[in-house]
Amino acid sequence: MQPEHPVCLVSSRIALTNVKGNGMSDQQTDRAQDGTWIKVSGLTPEEESFEDVFHLVPGPGVDHAKHNVGTWSLLGQVLIGTKVGDEIVLNTKKGPMKLTVLKLGSNHSDIL
Repeated sequence: MQPEHPVCLVSSRIALTNVKGNGMSDQQTDRAQDGTWIKVSGLTPEEESFEDVFHLVPGPGVDHAKHNVGTWSLLGQVLIGTKVGDEIVLNTKKGPMKLTVLKLGSNHSDIL
């Protein structure tokens, strides 16, 4: 059963392209890394606009109820290393979804 969330599947081609060369240090806060909260805006394949918040956590899992996205998941691999203003295209079952990174923060209140 697929989770009821607009971001379900990410193409591995996109994930691998965006992950290369992201050796980030703990001091880099302008790019998403483990523990970063990310606010995005996007367009669904049906051209409906939305905003969402993700928390990058170590591991493979995705917990939509807690907004956690594992850095080993395909969505996490795409988000790791992004910075404010980056645009991402995700391939979902319903078609491509466009995301734009709006804010990055070290805790949830930073991005509200």
